[in-house]
Amino acid sequence: MGRPLRRRAGDAWISPLGTRFERVSVDERPSVAGEVRLRVRTAAGGEVLLFEKELTELLASDWWSSGGEGTDPVAAARPTIEQVREALNRSRALVFENPGEAEVQSRLGRSLAGGLDPRRYGGAAVRDQQALAEACLANVLRVAGDLERARSHMVRARQCLALGRLGSEEGVTVRELEVSLWRDLHDFGAALEISEGVIDDHRTAGRRSAVASALLTRASLLEVMGEPERALSCLREAVRETPAADAELSLWTAHNLAFALARAGRTGEASELFERWRPHYRSSAGVFQPAVLARRDWLGGLLAEEPVALLASARRRFRSAGFAFDAALVSLDLMLALSAAGRQREAMSLARETYRELAARGVERDALAALLQFQHAAREAPEVLLPRWQRAVEGLRRVLADRRAASR
Repeated sequence: MGRPLRRRAGDAWISPLGTRFERVSVDERPSVAGEVRLRVRTAAGGEVLLFEKELTELLASDWWSSGGEGTDPVAAARPTIEQVREALNRSRALVFENPGEAEVQSRLGRSLAGGLDPRRYGGAAVRDQQALAEACLANVLRVAGDLERARSHMVRARQCLALGRLGSEEGVTVRELEVSLWRDLHDFGAALEISEGVIDDHRTAGRRSAVASALLTRASLLEVMGEPERALSCLREAVRETPAADAELSLWTAHNLAFALARAGRTGEASELFERWRPHYRSSAGVFQPAVLARRDWLGGLLAEEPVALLASARRRFRSAGFAFDAALVSLDLMLALSAAGRQREAMSLARETYRELAARGVERDALAALLQFQHAAREAPEVLLPRWQRAVEGLRRVLADRRAASR
């Protein structure tokens, strides 16, 4: 089989004999008893195929720490917490942009965490890293829609956490990830309780940016629960908590508050916030620029007197970035805007297209019935039926918001 992943040299992992590993990926072939295999490709063109447990055992073995056959014993070492953190941080950063690579990094981090030396770091600190690794893998599986396997890994994370350090930062991060999982599983009581504890822990530690981020997560949860006023209250608190020096977070707390105000019909306050922050969207976009600018255009469309062009732009940008449920939510607003502008044929065409796309993604037919109602209303008596349909569509909007939250 060859020797396993060894230690870090610059930006490349190297083997015991110094062979550079160019890439680590998850092997796609079915594996025994559900065990996942990691395929390691070397610069020399060879490959090493390891079960995760094999990699973990070798990382934790005396063979590893003694240097192994043919290696320099001084240079060889057990994995470090820094290496674990690097892999897990990458997993969390990539989970929406590149879910496949995020899974690789979370599984690699989990194997590295299993190889940490408790004599060096202390058993409780090692358990914290192992808990975070399980939670990061659960998060990747959650975003992929595999909620039951995500639940299983989150249970393991909590078991590890019970043996870790009380109040550790890793523990707080595990619970933040747990909130999203219980939300997607519709266990809202558990999600709210954990969310409150996370916010309190961040406040106690004086982490204001973390408090604001946790409040944004709580607001998203309340939105899915259909409690817009409580969500608005959470968003106002998030804006107050965000340090002025954190420009990126300041933009997004303001954006989320403005969007919620626009949805609630409080366009004056929403417009004031939006105009204040409009110049910052492009400078803050980074690698997510299409989706960031889509959110700018969506909010602008909700507030504009002539919203069609901005909403159409938002929809195009979301689709190009692969944000299907965000694009569908914009489509609902665009359908109404087109109908209000007397462009019934375009509105009905968009309703049919949106119906097909959402049905293909498994959205329930009962929820999609609102799109069929829209086509009937737009064709038969738009001036009477469309206002009534606008109220009925809130059910579909909540379903899509739920699906969108589950992919975040």
